[in-house]
Amino acid sequence: MWILAEDPGDVWKLAVIGGFIVGGILLYKLIDSMGMASRTRQQEQTRREIAAYVAEGSMTPETAEKLLRTGAPENWSERVAELVATGLIDTNEAEKLLKAGPVSGPASTTVAAAT
Repeated sequence: MWILAEDPGDVWKLAVIGGFIVGGILLYKLIDSMGMASRTRQQEQTRREIAAYVAEGSMTPETAEKLLRTGAPENWSERVAELVATGLIDTNEAEKLLKAGPVSGPASTTVAAAT
């Protein structure tokens, strides 16, 4: 038979250690959830800004859809530069998009659905 502790004081020590472990896990999950909520809020803000550009006529729906589909943070600036180089957007649109920031990952909605 296994004995956790010979002395009752040792049981308290184990309970405190277990409490710290559980507390650490809960704190990690809380911080992770807050970060995920922040990222989601930023993604939605960027989608709304791109939809506003389409609504005001400074960007075509096709361009906006391409940006939303390829808006990974690591290639955002490169993708905007590529769109300027191909003539799909002008430099003013590119400046607005770079200020708006990237959308993390593929967009689940199209610009037409957002407007």
